[in-house]
Amino acid sequence: MSSNPIGTEENDIPWQTRTRELVVPYLPPPIIRGMAQLDAQLAPTVGPEASVNLASTLLVMWFVVGVVRFLTERLL
Repeated sequence: MSSNPIGTEENDIPWQTRTRELVVPYLPPPIIRGMAQLDAQLAPTVGPEASVNLASTLLVMWFVVGVVRFLTERLL
């Protein structure tokens, strides 16, 4: 738990930025460059950290499809 009070700069960092900072050390340089290019091109429409938004959306969609497939196999 953080010792900083609510409203400080650490708590104002969006979750997308924190996620990117956590994941980037484990990615190869071409992926990082691709993320930077994608972010620059999609920032006006998607917002900051477009690559993280898209990746998290795809991950959630994949999870939902898996749950739906599991449930349809069990119920039908």
